[in-house]
Amino acid sequence: MSEESGHGTPALLVVGQVLQEAAEVVASQEGARTCLKVRSGEHLAAIFLCGLFGCAPSAFDRDGGPDLVFDEYPEKSWFPYASPAVFEIKSLPGSFREQLDLLLRSEASGRRAGLPFPLRLWTAAEVMRDAHPTIVMAERSLSRKMSPDYSRNVFLITHPFDHFAVDVAQSLVVSDLMPKNVGYDSLDSIWVYWPPDKLVMWSKATQVWTDIIFAVNPAVPFADDKLSFIQNVELTYMAAVGINESPYVYNIEFQ
Repeated sequence: MSEESGHGTPALLVVGQVLQEAAEVVASQEGARTCLKVRSGEHLAAIFLCGLFGCAPSAFDRDGGPDLVFDEYPEKSWFPYASPAVFEIKSLPGSFREQLDLLLRSEASGRRAGLPFPLRLWTAAEVMRDAHPTIVMAERSLSRKMSPDYSRNVFLITHPFDHFAVDVAQSLVVSDLMPKNVGYDSLDSIWVYWPPDKLVMWSKATQVWTDIIFAVNPAVPFADDKLSFIQNVELTYMAAVGINESPYVYNIEFQ
C-alpha cells in the first residue's frame, strides 16, 4: 500500500539488537551512571535515543541544563532536525513509586507487603491530557535554557501502575490512540514510552504520531522470558551499572 493512498499509520521498524547495544553504550558513559535517575526512567529514554540516533548522548544534566544533549548525529529522515538536539525527560507523577518503596522495605524486613493497592484505569487520551502540564513545563524549561539553534524535544515516561491505559495495553500499536491535535509550538518532537513495550513519537515536521517497533530475533533467548524485550534491555543496563531494582521491571498477567 502506498503512502499516497491515505491509509495506514506511519511506523518506524528498528532491529532489536540496536537497543541491546545501546544499553551497553549508555551504561559505559560516566555521565549516565551519575546523572540519570532510574526511578524517573531517564536511563530508558537515553537507551532509546542512543539506539535510534546511533550515538551516545554528548552531555547529561549536571548543572540544571537539559537532561540529554546530542551534539551530532547521523542524518535521519524520520528526525529532520539539524543537530544539536536537546531532550528534557519527564516521568508522569503518581504514587506507585512511593508504594513500591514501601513494598521493597516490607520485603527486606520480612514483613507482609501491603498488596493489593488500588489502580485507576485510563485511556491514552486521558493520560495525555493529564500529562499536558508536565509537557508545558518541559517546553518552557527548554525555551528558557536553550537557544533556537537547538532542536527541542520532550521524552515522556509513563508507568501503568500510575496511569494504566487500558487501550494501550490491549493494542499492538498506539499512534491511533494518541491525540490528533498537538499544540506545543516550541517543541520539535514529543516521545512517549508506555511500559513495558510501546514507544511512540510525534514530530512537528509531519504533525503525526509514529509507532516505533522493535523487531526481535526469536532465536536469541531473553534473560528473563517473563519480561518484555525492552525490559530485558533494561536488565542489560542494570547489570552493567550495578542496579538491582527498577520500577519499570515488573510483570502483569491477565487471567
